[in-house]
Amino acid sequence: MVVARDVSEIRVLQKSAMDQEEKLRMIGELVNVKAEKFQNFRDDTLNLLRENRKLLKSKYIDTEVIDILFRNMHTIKGSARTYDLSFCVDQIHKAEQLYEDTRSKKCRWDAKKMLI
Repeated sequence: MVVARDVSEIRVLQKSAMDQEEKLRMIGELVNVKAEKFQNFRDDTLNLLRENRKLLKSKYIDTEVIDILFRNMHTIKGSARTYDLSFCVDQIHKAEQLYEDTRSKKCRWDAKKMLI
């Protein structure tokens, strides 16, 4: 019983250390981007995400709307790559892939899932 508890505590500590390492990597990537360039990236990204949210909340969805959603995420991903923000690129790619799967009919339209 004591051994199982010790292993559980070690796993919790390992997860915590990995989370901290990930956060430090993200901070390191952000520090390497000049403030003005990051602000431009942030502003452009927020505008594209607002547009996507608005489209996702609309009742009318067709291939053109899905193309816009995909294109906006692709643009954000490209900008994140430009600034070597790999933590952003990885997450954005997941959303972009969901739009692509929806566009190619590999999965159903699910606005709730896409809004996350």
